[in-house]
Amino acid sequence: MIFAGLPDAFENEGFDRKHIDMPKCQNELIAEICKVQKNVVVVLHNGSPVLMPWLGDVQGVLEAYLGGEAAGEAVAELLFGEANPSGKLPETFPLSLEDTPCAAYFPGNQLTVEYRESIYIGYRYYDKAKKDVLFPFGF
Repeated sequence: MIFAGLPDAFENEGFDRKHIDMPKCQNELIAEICKVQKNVVVVLHNGSPVLMPWLGDVQGVLEAYLGGEAAGEAVAELLFGEANPSGKLPETFPLSLEDTPCAAYFPGNQLTVEYRESIYIGYRYYDKAKKDVLFPFGF
């Protein structure tokens, strides 16, 4: 079991992310562990979609998001089968940053970002654009 995710320097209140990568050291650690252990589950703690270059090498991923002070107990109950992992993703995980609806206009200037997506945001954009995704809304 590997617990990974985004540190405050990558994701925090008051600034926007310019990428959807996890820290390089975490991706390298997961890849190296998968070389010697085939039964790996990754528990992610992050507030937004991330790329998972190691996804094909792990047995499972539990997206725990930022669960607060009770997150540890909740994750343990899910991993040990004491609770049903019945949640659904509240957002789409794209295959790349360039696949997102705002990629052509983000980050904008220092004070504003121009939103041109109209109603085609989130899953609506991916459906309309017929884009492949890593995980769809509701997965």
